[in-house]
Amino acid sequence: MKYDPEGWLSDEIMKETDTHLGCDNGNAIFNWRMKFPIKIPCTFPRLYITVYDFNAISSDEAIGECYISMKRIFKKLLQEGKMTIHRQRFPLTQPKDPGETKGEIVVSFYLVPKFEAEANPVGESWDEPNRDPKLEKPKVGRGILDFLKGSFLDFSSWKFNFSLFGALKTMMIIALVLIVFMILFVSPGILTG
Repeated sequence: MKYDPEGWLSDEIMKETDTHLGCDNGNAIFNWRMKFPIKIPCTFPRLYITVYDFNAISSDEAIGECYISMKRIFKKLLQEGKMTIHRQRFPLTQPKDPGETKGEIVVSFYLVPKFEAEANPVGESWDEPNRDPKLEKPKVGRGILDFLKGSFLDFSSWKFNFSLFGALKTMMIIALVLIVFMILFVSPGILTG
């Protein structure tokens, strides 16, 4: 995510979330707090959000993006002094496919004056102090099995049965693990000659 207060790329502030691994249903969960200092008035305030498909081997691929103009929000903020916008949905598009929605992102905004932010500080992401609101770290998409989803080591789709094929597959996996273990830990010099 980038926050650009003036419309000049040199002024932008860039931040990233963690990675939701192995998301196979299209509903990634982040629950991540990002804090940006804002100064009002500003020329062309906007948030630029890009969603990527994580790839462990090659570069990540951009799935979709959206620009959120903050001009009207900041105008209302000047009138009210502070502001909360809960769970606002924004469509994600892709420049290669103009006009086609690739998904959506749900964002909440909590805009408070500087003196209030300093009196009641909150942490970035899930860092302490984690309050107003308290953000729970997602449990889904953060484990090693989620990282392996979609690869040849994706065990989640394997059905272990005791048929001949199932037993053969299980024995092959065990043999492969034992061979790797022996090469790495028992006799590592075997690889050098």
